[in-house]
Amino acid sequence: MSTDNGAFYNTFKVACFAGCTLVVSLADQFTKMAAVEKIESPLSLMDIHIAPPAAVFGPLAILTALWASLVVRKLGNHWLLLVVPLSLIVGGALSNIGEAAVQGVVTDFIRIGPIATNVADLAMIVGVLSLILIVPYIYTRRRC
Repeated sequence: MSTDNGAFYNTFKVACFAGCTLVVSLADQFTKMAAVEKIESPLSLMDIHIAPPAAVFGPLAILTALWASLVVRKLGNHWLLLVVPLSLIVGGALSNIGEAAVQGVVTDFIRIGPIATNVADLAMIVGVLSLILIVPYIYTRRRC
Protein backbone atom coordinates (compact mmCIF):
# COMPACT_ATOMS: atom_id res chain seq x y z
CA MET A 1 0.00 0.00 0.00
CA SER A 2 1.47 3.35 -0.98
CA THR A 3 1.74 6.26 1.43
CA ASP A 4 -1.05 8.16 -0.33
CA ASN A 5 -3.44 5.21 -0.05
CA GLY A 6 -2.52 4.73 3.60
CA ALA A 7 -3.22 8.39 4.37
CA PHE A 8 -6.54 8.20 2.55
CA TYR A 9 -7.44 4.99 4.38
CA ASN A 10 -6.68 6.58 7.78
CA THR A 11 -8.66 9.70 6.87
CA PHE A 12 -11.56 7.48 5.82
CA LYS A 13 -11.46 5.67 9.19
CA VAL A 14 -11.57 8.99 11.07
CA ALA A 15 -14.38 10.31 8.87
CA CYS A 16 -16.48 7.16 9.43
CA PHE A 17 -15.95 7.37 13.17
CA ALA A 18 -16.67 11.11 13.35
CA GLY A 19 -19.78 10.80 11.18
CA CYS A 20 -21.25 7.96 13.24
CA THR A 21 -20.43 9.80 16.48
CA LEU A 22 -22.15 12.94 15.21
CA VAL A 23 -25.27 10.97 14.26
CA VAL A 24 -25.52 9.49 17.78
CA SER A 25 -25.06 12.87 19.48
CA LEU A 26 -27.60 14.60 17.24
CA ALA A 27 -30.14 11.80 17.67
CA ASP A 28 -29.84 12.13 21.45
CA GLN A 29 -30.19 15.91 21.44
CA PHE A 30 -33.17 15.91 19.04
CA THR A 31 -35.03 13.27 21.05
CA LYS A 32 -34.42 15.23 24.26
CA MET A 33 -35.73 18.42 22.66
CA ALA A 34 -38.81 16.58 21.42
CA ALA A 35 -39.41 15.07 24.86
CA VAL A 36 -39.10 18.43 26.62
CA GLU A 37 -41.51 20.05 24.12
CA LYS A 38 -44.00 17.22 24.57
CA ILE A 39 -43.93 17.35 28.39
CA GLU A 40 -44.68 21.07 28.32
CA SER A 41 -48.03 20.41 26.64
CA PRO A 42 -50.95 19.80 29.03
CA LEU A 43 -51.94 16.53 27.30
CA SER A 44 -48.56 14.88 27.73
CA LEU A 45 -48.23 11.59 29.59
CA MET A 46 -44.46 11.36 29.22
CA ASP A 47 -42.30 11.45 32.33
CA ILE A 48 -39.04 13.40 32.30
CA HIS A 49 -36.35 12.93 34.92
CA ILE A 50 -33.50 15.41 35.27
CA ALA A 51 -30.34 13.56 36.32
CA PRO A 52 -27.31 15.12 37.98
CA PRO A 53 -24.34 15.49 35.64
CA ALA A 54 -22.08 13.29 37.78
CA ALA A 55 -23.52 10.14 36.23
CA VAL A 56 -21.17 7.18 35.94
CA PHE A 57 -21.89 6.29 32.30
CA GLY A 58 -19.97 9.18 30.69
CA PRO A 59 -16.55 8.61 32.29
CA LEU A 60 -16.93 4.82 32.12
CA ALA A 61 -17.86 5.02 28.46
CA ILE A 62 -14.91 7.24 27.63
CA LEU A 63 -12.50 4.88 29.41
CA THR A 64 -13.95 1.97 27.48
CA ALA A 65 -13.61 3.85 24.20
CA LEU A 66 -9.98 4.72 24.98
CA TRP A 67 -9.25 1.07 25.72
CA ALA A 68 -10.92 0.00 22.50
CA SER A 69 -9.08 2.63 20.47
CA LEU A 70 -5.79 1.13 21.67
CA VAL A 71 -7.02 -2.29 20.60
CA VAL A 72 -8.04 -0.94 17.16
CA ARG A 73 -4.43 -0.23 16.28
CA LYS A 74 -3.74 -3.97 16.38
CA LEU A 75 -6.83 -5.06 14.49
CA GLY A 76 -5.84 -4.18 10.96
CA ASN A 77 -8.80 -4.60 8.63
CA HIS A 78 -11.17 -5.42 11.49
CA TRP A 79 -11.44 -1.74 12.47
CA LEU A 80 -14.77 -1.45 10.65
CA LEU A 81 -16.38 -3.81 13.18
CA LEU A 82 -15.51 -1.34 15.93
CA VAL A 83 -16.58 1.92 14.27
CA VAL A 84 -20.23 1.64 15.30
CA PRO A 85 -19.68 0.49 18.92
CA LEU A 86 -17.02 3.15 19.51
CA SER A 87 -19.22 5.79 17.88
CA LEU A 88 -22.14 4.80 20.09
CA ILE A 89 -19.98 5.13 23.19
CA VAL A 90 -18.23 8.37 22.31
CA GLY A 91 -21.33 9.99 20.75
CA GLY A 92 -23.46 9.17 23.79
CA ALA A 93 -20.79 10.31 26.23
CA LEU A 94 -20.14 13.58 24.39
CA SER A 95 -23.86 14.31 24.15
CA ASN A 96 -24.44 13.81 27.88
CA ILE A 97 -21.25 15.61 28.90
CA GLY A 98 -22.07 18.52 26.58
CA GLU A 99 -25.61 18.77 27.93
CA ALA A 100 -24.36 18.63 31.52
CA ALA A 101 -21.76 21.33 30.80
CA VAL A 102 -24.27 23.66 29.15
CA GLN A 103 -27.41 23.04 31.21
CA GLY A 104 -25.98 21.60 34.41
CA VAL A 105 -28.24 18.53 34.12
CA VAL A 106 -28.91 15.60 31.80
CA THR A 107 -32.47 14.95 30.66
CA ASP A 108 -33.67 11.35 30.99
CA PHE A 109 -37.05 10.71 29.41
CA ILE A 110 -37.19 7.00 28.58
CA ARG A 111 -38.60 4.94 31.42
CA ILE A 112 -37.52 1.28 31.61
CA GLY A 113 -39.00 -0.11 34.80
CA PRO A 114 -37.64 1.96 37.67
CA ILE A 115 -34.80 3.38 35.55
CA ALA A 116 -34.98 6.66 33.67
CA THR A 117 -32.59 6.94 30.74
CA ASN A 118 -32.07 8.65 27.38
CA VAL A 119 -30.84 7.83 23.89
CA ALA A 120 -27.22 8.64 24.79
CA ASP A 121 -27.24 6.27 27.78
CA LEU A 122 -28.77 3.50 25.69
CA ALA A 123 -26.24 4.10 22.90
CA MET A 124 -23.36 3.80 25.38
CA ILE A 125 -24.78 0.60 26.86
CA VAL A 126 -25.23 -0.98 23.43
CA GLY A 127 -21.74 0.17 22.41
CA VAL A 128 -20.07 -1.33 25.49
CA LEU A 129 -21.99 -4.61 25.17
CA SER A 130 -21.06 -4.76 21.49
CA LEU A 131 -17.39 -4.29 22.31
CA ILE A 132 -17.56 -7.03 24.90
CA LEU A 133 -18.80 -9.36 22.16
CA ILE A 134 -16.78 -8.11 19.19
CA VAL A 135 -13.27 -7.62 20.60
CA PRO A 136 -12.79 -11.26 21.72
CA TYR A 137 -14.13 -12.44 18.35
CA ILE A 138 -11.66 -10.26 16.46
CA TYR A 139 -8.81 -11.22 18.78
CA THR A 140 -9.41 -14.95 18.24
CA ARG A 141 -9.72 -14.46 14.46
CA ARG A 142 -6.38 -12.65 14.36
CA ARG A 143 -4.64 -15.47 16.24
CA CYS A 144 -5.85 -18.14 13.79
